[in-house]
Amino acid sequence: MALTIVLQGLNAKENTEDQIAIRRVRNLIRHTELELPGSRGFGLKKDYLDEPPEEMKTDFAADLYDKIDRYVPDVDIRDIQWESSDPESGNNKATVILERRES
Repeated sequence: MALTIVLQGLNAKENTEDQIAIRRVRNLIRHTELELPGSRGFGLKKDYLDEPPEEMKTDFAADLYDKIDRYVPDVDIRDIQWESSDPESGNNKATVILERRES
């Protein structure tokens, strides 16, 4: 199963802080847990990619909410929208809509 993640929602064209926040979220998504020495918890889990689609979506969302809360605390997830492609290939696309966390 493959998972494509698209980020939306912050205004990276006009706001430098949003550019930095998007880079931090992308960095989090590109790494898996246990990959970085000294920060073993950084990154997303990879084991849910082998789960059935509905479980994968739930586990991915829970993991992403938790990790963004921990590692990118100035950003919040407004929504995660899912698109599924061909059931045989198991490819899924998650559009993660980000927003600034209210202080």
